[in-house]
Amino acid sequence: TLLFLYVTVATVIGYKHQSDPTVNTTDAACSGVGILGIAWAFGGMIFVLVYCTAGVSGGHINPAVTFGLFLARKVSLIRALLYMAA
Repeated sequence: TLLFLYVTVATVIGYKHQSDPTVNTTDAACSGVGILGIAWAFGGMIFVLVYCTAGVSGGHINPAVTFGLFLARKVSLIRALLYMAA
């Protein structure tokens, strides 16, 4: 979750800085990532994180997902606690 927030918040801050009218931008063709770039950053980070953790935890990158699966009795209590602690 930390890596996801770091990259996506940095993208949003970069977009805000580049779209600020007080900042002098001389090249309008390359004015920043835009809303679509922010969406790609969010989706791309979810893809990368799930891909990297799928072999270890089944892609549980959010403790809320693990808790929901525990409530649905798809994950044991011990496994859920270990996933949330990691």
